[in-house]
Amino acid sequence: MPKPPLNADAAHKDAESVSSLDFTPKMRWIHFGLALVLTGCVGMAKPGVGLVVDAETQTPIPGADVTIECRRYGYGGLLEEPGLVKTITRLTDEQGAYSVSLSDALPCDVFGVSATKQGYARGGFNDGGRPSEIPSRTFLVAFADVNIVKLKFLASLAAGSTSDSRFEYRLAYDSFVQSMKVAANLREIAFVKDHYCERLKSLYARLSESDRAYVSTLWAAYGTEKIDHRNVERYCEL
Repeated sequence: MPKPPLNADAAHKDAESVSSLDFTPKMRWIHFGLALVLTGCVGMAKPGVGLVVDAETQTPIPGADVTIECRRYGYGGLLEEPGLVKTITRLTDEQGAYSVSLSDALPCDVFGVSATKQGYARGGFNDGGRPSEIPSRTFLVAFADVNIVKLKFLASLAAGSTSDSRFEYRLAYDSFVQSMKVAANLREIAFVKDHYCERLKSLYARLSESDRAYVSTLWAAYGTEKIDHRNVERYCEL
């Protein structure tokens, strides 16, 4: 069977389109990315910039050592614990910032970020976000502020009000007892008094005699002692 005549113009256009597809800079990057995906070199983690800040003052911390654990899921996917692939280290700049590049993020699926600095408690805590992204902020707590941060956390647990005065009193009293045990200096004791004394006295005044009898049978401080409003009166009078 005779072959159809060759259309020179069509052949030339086809050659141009193939050349354009294969060799333009944009397509070369696309091909490179596809190759990385197909060979398993790309993970879900993204490059990014993070800050290390003081948890109490919210100011940046320059010269902090940052450790980024690069972890990758195995064949079990999200159902299994990701394994450690490599560890990346950084030192924050004058603005307390550090960065992780695209090449650093390969082939990570998730990041584990911690930071250290002399004068601060080790590790710190992050402000959330996706595990596949560098946290926008990592907080470090100065040794002098460790108890204040604990006290603020306890106060946050007792924040808010409810229509059940007994429950609200119990919640506030529980945080108060734990805070008494944490506070170790005048600054910390003043914090406890400012956050609990007036509130607990006001809540107790709203309770009926039967309600007061009821709350006195409840346990506080993780079940280590029963509620006794006299503890509030004694502590607040100091």
